Amino acid sequence: MSPTPQATSLEAEEHRKPVPDQVSTKDAHNAPLVYTPPEYWQGSKLPKWLQWILSEVFIFITIHYNLWLAPFLFLFYYLIQHEYYLTVVAMIVVYLPSFLDGSESTAKGRQWDSFRTHPMWHIASNFLGIKIIREQALDSNKKYIFGYHPHGIIVLSRIATITVYPGGVPEIFLVEPKSKENVIILKKRLGFVKLAMRHGADLVPTFVFGEKWLYHLWTPSKNVVDFVRKTLQIPLILFWGRFMWMPFRPPQGKTFGVVYGKPISVELNENPSDEELHALHATYMREVERLFRDHKKAFGYDDDETLVIT
Repeated sequence: MSPTPQATSLEAEEHRKPVPDQVSTKDAHNAPLVYTPPEYWQGSKLPKWLQWILSEVFIFITIHYNLWLAPFLFLFYYLIQHEYYLTVVAMIVVYLPSFLDGSESTAKGRQWDSFRTHPMWHIASNFLGIKIIREQALDSNKKYIFGYHPHGIIVLSRIATITVYPGGVPEIFLVEPKSKENVIILKKRLGFVKLAMRHGADLVPTFVFGEKWLYHLWTPSKNVVDFVRKTLQIPLILFWGRFMWMPFRPPQGKTFGVVYGKPISVELNENPSDEELHALHATYMREVERLFRDHKKAFGYDDDETLVIT
């Protein structure tokens, strides 16, 4: 499970907290931003046990969004069986315009801001205790590509995403919660760097901390994984959390969150040479290593934990 850069949400609720040895007094705009969502239940008169139950139910419902279709199909079946035909037709008529507006093929989608920014989503962020660190503000007039590490179990879908996961599916199976080595696949992943150069888009190295504590993952043999990928064209990923796919809360003293690094300047170059490509790639790898080294302690990683780039 991996977080995405919701710039509007961050700016709307921006809480600046100085990070030692990183804040520049000369340029407050470029000062690091440390964001932790406000407590949803703060000041609530509901008893703690009821807050806990409501939070658990909310997380269960939202995380299992792919199962929402089942009750709606059952409702349609019930209405048809009991001859509520007009009700069925009315429901279809109400939904049909949104189905035919073509928003699935655009980056805009059917945005519902009042729902998207509703405070109830703080229940989810409080559940995991998420922390977001942005090392430097970005220029809205520039183009960017965010490189995410490591690859999560569930990531963004197609259409106009500004993020790439260089490690790909094989990186998922390298997750080992108890290992001191945090392995990512990057050394030979040059495609996203070439893409950035061809479009003149600055690269933003991004590291997600604490993912490895959220789910249990069963890794079958390599032969089985390769067979399923080649035959069905999908990865064989068997994972579970609490109550099916609800994520586990991070262990005591550990934190789940994401760090957006400083953008790496990229000049427009439609036909980069191998030397130019590898030079930029080397710079990017060094920045990813620095992100892990500089921020691992803030997320509860042990001092002797290392990042291994393969």
